[in-house]
Amino acid sequence: MTSTTDRETLVVFDWNGTVMDDVSRATNAMNQVLSHYDRDDITEDDVRRTFRLPMTEWTTALGLPDEAADLWSVEVSFLDAAARPEAHAVLLELRSAGVVVGVASAASEAAVVADARRCGLIDVIDLLATGVSDKTEYLRSVRRLADRAVYVGDCEYDVECARAAGFEAVAIAGGYRSVADLESAMPDVVVTDLGDVAGLVTATIRS
Repeated sequence: MTSTTDRETLVVFDWNGTVMDDVSRATNAMNQVLSHYDRDDITEDDVRRTFRLPMTEWTTALGLPDEAADLWSVEVSFLDAAARPEAHAVLLELRSAGVVVGVASAASEAAVVADARRCGLIDVIDLLATGVSDKTEYLRSVRRLADRAVYVGDCEYDVECARAAGFEAVAIAGGYRSVADLESAMPDVVVTDLGDVAGLVTATIRS
């Protein structure tokens, strides 16, 4: 990870569902948790319909106790998943354009670092925050690092936190929530590919 000095733009990404293409992993992990409570399995469509952040809101929606959120995080750490195919090229493009690239995730450090190393992303991330229980608070703490700040996430919660922290809110489709759900949170823009994020950011820098 490199110095963040003298960069004018900060782009922070959510991890699960945003950088990682892991709805299947999320589903499998939750089914392990549901099995623990003798509950029926859910599908990927169920995840996209019910997923909420903070995690305890999701477990509540599924009729599970708050402790199930921690169990889910543990199960996720045991499972591999792939990054979005364009992830490495996009993060590298942003850094090459002088952007500070960050990640803010509620997932554990062990899980995120394992993903980042396996997917070849660890060297294209400047700021890595894991175990983040309050994304608004974290984003506010790094807002001073650049004149322009963008947060990219795949849930309404990400949009809400971005706005509250003074970030531009970019919602990305294909993650844990549907496009309609994302649009309901009124982000600045909804994109379908991480490459769209790079295009939006670097076009402004070049202009």
